[in-house]
Amino acid sequence: MIHDTFDLAQVELPAYSDECYADATAIDCAYPADELMKIFSGSLAEKDAAVHTFLSNFNYGS
Repeated sequence: MIHDTFDLAQVELPAYSDECYADATAIDCAYPADELMKIFSGSLAEKDAAVHTFLSNFNYGS
């Protein structure tokens, strides 16, 4: 993996706040939370079972 190739470090940003995002030219905090939803056709399992299984089992967590 690329993480093994380079000496990377996690950058800790200040917590998100509405005040931090008030001026778009001076944002200096973490991104706001964003809910991510997986959406795919109900008929996908019939069309391509492997893709349906992959998407069903895929996780976006850290």
